[in-house]
Amino acid sequence: MYADAKPLYERAIALDTNKEANYYSEWLECMIQLKELRSFKKNSAIANAAAAYPKDQIQTPPQYIKMARFARLSRNYKECKDWLEQGLHARRCRGCFYGVCHRILYEKALLYEKQRNYAMARSMYEEAIRVCGQNAFYEACLKRIEDKK
Repeated sequence: MYADAKPLYERAIALDTNKEANYYSEWLECMIQLKELRSFKKNSAIANAAAAYPKDQIQTPPQYIKMARFARLSRNYKECKDWLEQGLHARRCRGCFYGVCHRILYEKALLYEKQRNYAMARSMYEEAIRVCGQNAFYEACLKRIEDKK
């Protein structure tokens, strides 16, 4: 999955000449999962990508998710949780009809998984499914951790 996504994110970064979408957090996650960044380079790559993201323009849940992902990838879990909590209270994206951003719930579940708090991760996946209805991806994530304590 990450091997397939990596070249797509690289292409998206190259096409985003105005630096409006900023796919660096997604690309970095692929690189880390594929173990293509050495540990001493990983933290500087994350810091550089996060620094390039304009914090004064963070207004929508996807923007908060990107900042939370940078924090999670650098193992700054408190900052990650803070970004996600702020994102839950941000204005909804244009055209969104959900009351709560299920993508933020998914990111919170990933955070809890990283912290090995599987009960909270399960509750976040269940909440994401409740918010957006039947979702095969969230259900697969829930199934992946069902035996973990």
